[in-house]
Amino acid sequence: MFSGGGQSVGDEQTVGELTLITHDFGSTDRDIMAGWIDKQKERSDNVVAIALGEVNGKKTYMASASSKAAKEYKVHIGKLSKEILPKFGGRGGGKPTFAQGSVALGTIAVDLFESVKKILEEQGA
Repeated sequence: MFSGGGQSVGDEQTVGELTLITHDFGSTDRDIMAGWIDKQKERSDNVVAIALGEVNGKKTYMASASSKAAKEYKVHIGKLSKEILPKFGGRGGGKPTFAQGSVALGTIAVDLFESVKKILEEQGA
């Protein structure tokens, strides 16, 4: 579903030594988001991936960091998520390589994605 050459779903940008991939799925299924997040987490490069989608009337957030991003660049996506989600009326958290939670329904995806980018920049990614 998400295979193929290169990255076919999401916006990709460089933040220091990391690749930040973001995608707003709109109205979607939780399994679709989880499948995409898992694919990003499995990559061998320095990847942080953030996904938003509306699942059953709730704005759902999922995020991952590749093992390389977590080990070599000290990205802890669970802690980052716990910091960022309350700023958007939500809550959540997780482990170094996977996090999930929710945000307020009116959350603008680009604003959340830019906030994640800013935190990564501040952490010296």
